[in-house]
Amino acid sequence: MMGNEAIIRRYWQELWTEGKVELASEVYAETFRENSETLTPAEFAHHAAGRRAHFKDFTVTVDELISC
Repeated sequence: MMGNEAIIRRYWQELWTEGKVELASEVYAETFRENSETLTPAEFAHHAAGRRAHFKDFTVTVDELISC
């Protein structure tokens, strides 16, 4: 089982930096709320792909992560 920190690092590295938006189905519930909108992982993946298309050089570096 992957720990919380590993999941968060994977989310930012793979989904956002590398563009592997299919990861959304592994890290999000079947439906969830984002900015008052109910989404599915597939809908989020579509939105994330669109955002990344506008910012092709977008990368995330996690310098410090605090978890409980």
